[in-house]
Amino acid sequence: MNATVLLMLCAVVEACTGLGLVLLPQLLVKLLLNAEIAGTGLIISRVCGFGLLSLGVTCWPGVQALHGILLYNVAVTAYLTYLMVGGEYRGTLLVPVVILHSVLTVLLLWRSYRVRLGNFRGEHIREGR
Repeated sequence: MNATVLLMLCAVVEACTGLGLVLLPQLLVKLLLNAEIAGTGLIISRVCGFGLLSLGVTCWPGVQALHGILLYNVAVTAYLTYLMVGGEYRGTLLVPVVILHSVLTVLLLWRSYRVRLGNFRGEHIREGR
């Protein structure tokens, strides 16, 4: 098995596991650990699912790491904002974390736009700038 096929296999496994944790966390945790989860366990499972889904996307050959971390930040920002607006969860760090991930999302979107614009113009934008 060559490295590209192995990387693709890992990407699919991680993305599927992440998707399972996002959509059906109770079932996946029950099947993996034979344990029940509820409340904050569901929240943490879903955030971990976003991370694994993003890892799977990032590991797909030809995908830039920028897009994987952008996916994670968009998902976490949306989910934590949803929890915050719902009002059931109000931890001390919830609002600052939502703001942090929102800022990171905007910065990553801006960087992604600059890279695409440079590619469209035939320019090469160095990663360090």
